[in-house]
Amino acid sequence: MDTDKFDFLWAALHKWLEATTHEERSNILLQHPELLSDETDAMFDILIAEARKQGQENAVEFLNQHRESLKAFGKMLQKAFLQAKAKNDED
Repeated sequence: MDTDKFDFLWAALHKWLEATTHEERSNILLQHPELLSDETDAMFDILIAEARKQGQENAVEFLNQHRESLKAFGKMLQKAFLQAKAKNDED
């Protein structure tokens, strides 16, 4: 991954991690669908490994929870998109 793409993805992930509501997270995902990429998952791997190395178990738990939350949001958005598409195709 090139530096610009990494910086852009890191900035989007940082926004995701700082979001405090489901609405904020949904909006961030709509603006940054690249957060659902394998690269983001790899970033979580790096962050989690570093937190473990530093003995920051609370950070590890926080990151794991947000990783799973991101995956769940992605699935919900995909499901909503497919439902809207199916409804649109019916019309």
